Amino acid sequence: MSKLQDTLDRMKAASLAKMPDQAKAVMTAAEQALRDSGIMDGIPQAGEPLPAFALAGADGRTLRYEEVLGRGPLI
Repeated sequence: MSKLQDTLDRMKAASLAKMPDQAKAVMTAAEQALRDSGIMDGIPQAGEPLPAFALAGADGRTLRYEEVLGRGPLI
């Protein structure tokens, strides 16, 4: 497992430990509904190329995939 995934898993576990049972049940059901919907099938997997994208930055400037990729690997 990746170092990032380990960190995310620890953060999720710590967050769940602090949540009331009802909130955990709602969150777990919502997560499962998303998985059941098939939305996860379209997510790029590790090692797959990302599709090109452009996002508006906080400064209003458009940030393009090519610019970000030129700075180093993306996750």
